[in-house]
Order: sequence, then C-alpha cells, then structure tokens
Amino acid sequence: MADFQVVNALDKRMRESNDVRSLLLTHLGTSDKVDIYYDALRKCIEGSRLVFTATWSWWAFIGGAFYFFYRKMTKTGLFLLIPTVVLWFVPIPLVGLLVNIGCGVTAKYLYCKKFIGDLDIAGYPDRPAEEMHRSLARLGGYNSWAIWVAVLCYALSLIVAIVILGTVLGAIGLFSVLSGLG
Repeated sequence: MADFQVVNALDKRMRESNDVRSLLLTHLGTSDKVDIYYDALRKCIEGSRLVFTATWSWWAFIGGAFYFFYRKMTKTGLFLLIPTVVLWFVPIPLVGLLVNIGCGVTAKYLYCKKFIGDLDIAGYPDRPAEEMHRSLARLGGYNSWAIWVAVLCYALSLIVAIVILGTVLGAIGLFSVLSGLG
C-alpha cells in the first residue's frame, strides 16, 4: 500500500475515532508522549498528504543525532552523526548550533514520517488490530542505550573542553609569568 493511502486512512480515522492514539501508544512504547506526537501528526497531515510542518522538540535540540537513535530512526541518526563528530574536532562557529536547531525543528515531522512508513509495513488499515499492534511494537519503541551513549559523549566532550580550556589558560598564564621575568 502506498504511503498516501495510509495517510488518507489515518486522516479519516483521526476525524472519526480515537484508535490512532492507541497505534501511536504502541509505536512510541510509552504513554507520556502520545498527545505530543498525535498533535504533530495532525499538523503534518493535510488531506491525503504528509507535509513538512515545523514543530519544536527540546529533546531533539539537546540530543541531536542521539534523539533519532533513541526513536529508532537510525538512518537519520547516522546522517546527523557525521557533522556532529566533525564539529567536535573542527569547531566551526554556530554550525553545531544550526545542526541542533534543525534537529529540533524537524524531529516530530520525521517521527511522523517513520510512523506512517511503519503503519504501511504493518498493513494498516487492512490487517487485524492485534497483528498491527504487534508489528508496530516491533518497528517502533525506543532504544534506551542511546541515552547512555549521549550522556557518555557529552560528558567526554565536556572533559575535553575543560582540558583544552585549562591548557590554553595555563599557557597564557605561563606566558605572562615568563614575560614578566624578562
């Protein structure tokens, strides 16, 4: 089934019943974000089309590529990890911030796109509900390891920044002491 048919069926069901929330609940793997992503899904569906709608996600802004690994959007996470790693070693002013702003603006749309693709794979709306929920639980959910990897990477970045800053400040202090001796 083509994605537009899935979107069309979703649009109709969102107006008629509440079963889309239960599909989102199964796909997210947690109940505390269902309303947030349901609202994003409603904003991104226009008629029978999924359209980009800018929304905001603080978790994606702060987490960057790791947010996408957490939400099992591995290709997007890998795509964003490349500039993230490059920016760790080659600091280009404001580019890292722009990448994270891009993550924050596009995260919910990209999740909605993944959700619709996973609904298509799960056979929505033609398969029985139990089978669809089993498929969505397998395709969706989250990777808790991504949180630990992100914390580790951010901690290492902070340690490296402190060491570099200490080295630079130490060199400046040493230079001022040496210049005062002469």
